[in-house]
Amino acid sequence: MVMDNIVNSDYVANVILSLGTNDISKHRSDTEQITANLTTCIDTLKTKYPNARIGICSILPRRGKGSSIQALNTAARSVNSFTQKLCVKSQVLKYIDLWDEFAPNKTPFRALFDLNDPSGVHISKSGIELMENIFEDFINSKCEGEYETPSKKRNRSSSSTPGSSEKQVTKMPKSC
Repeated sequence: MVMDNIVNSDYVANVILSLGTNDISKHRSDTEQITANLTTCIDTLKTKYPNARIGICSILPRRGKGSSIQALNTAARSVNSFTQKLCVKSQVLKYIDLWDEFAPNKTPFRALFDLNDPSGVHISKSGIELMENIFEDFINSKCEGEYETPSKKRNRSSSSTPGSSEKQVTKMPKSC
């Protein structure tokens, strides 16, 4: 998934990449293949939009307790670690840590996931709203320096969603 607010090639754009979830399912323990795919996508984007500020999302954890789910989560953590290191080395790449937001205390928060999804990967409306808030924070953040995923630790319950005051929605991105 690629989200952007690119207007034209002269504009310093914000691009958000959310990659790797399907690769984790397909390649499982072959994290080298997953990181190669990720790197290729990033290189392509950097070539196409040389002035873009690119946010790279961590792969979300999967909800569930089975050994196959745990293996997928282990692979995801490995790819996330690679991605985070890649972003630290770059001025245009910013790591957006969704893992910690979706798995506070190292356990996926049930209300953020679709409880009817046996794969444990699809998110709920509350999960979508949380991601939307994090993406808006990235788009509206300062352009220089390293982006820090804001800590949105809330008292969450299975029926809670962020209130309008927590969203602080800004439709137009701030210019850099």
